[in-house]
Amino acid sequence: MTRRRRTVTSVSERWFTDVVIDITMPPRAAPRHRAGTTRDDAALLDETMRQGTRLDLRLPDPGLANVTGGRSLLDRPALVLVCRDEVRTTRELLGVLGRAGTGGLILGAPGYDAEVVSTLVANLRAGTVRVQALVGRSGELARLAGLTGAAIVARTDLQADDVPDSRLGHAARSLADGRHAWIEAGPASVPPA
Repeated sequence: MTRRRRTVTSVSERWFTDVVIDITMPPRAAPRHRAGTTRDDAALLDETMRQGTRLDLRLPDPGLANVTGGRSLLDRPALVLVCRDEVRTTRELLGVLGRAGTGGLILGAPGYDAEVVSTLVANLRAGTVRVQALVGRSGELARLAGLTGAAIVARTDLQADDVPDSRLGHAARSLADGRHAWIEAGPASVPPA
């Protein structure tokens, strides 16, 4: 248990009152999606690197890592969204994020606005969404689209929430770090949310 002290200042008419409140909070549990450093996790990371196709795509922020070593692992079938343009607002992703299911979503884009990255990091830490955001050049994004069966989506389609499931790709697993990504092409069906 963690004990925290908080001082609250109350203002009533002309008097200032400081009240000290002791708050006892349970220790923070690690998010459910975080993998540890067990032998099974290490084997899964190695297997994903061996079986996956290496792409020159990388994580845009170290806060998106969910396993040790600054890497991000999606170990279940995931949907893949490849964007032609930079993702500037979180609202552009809401429609697709809602369809990601239990496997998660791999996002590929030439760049992300800082607000988008910070929102994805916060949701990843809270365990509300399984997402792997990747950045790279258009040639590598085209390789990602070809490997997973995704169509490259324009920003205007994201803004209009006009991204049908037929334009999303599928990956069995993916691993990414600050330099590369390894994607294993996957089945055409992803478990629903």
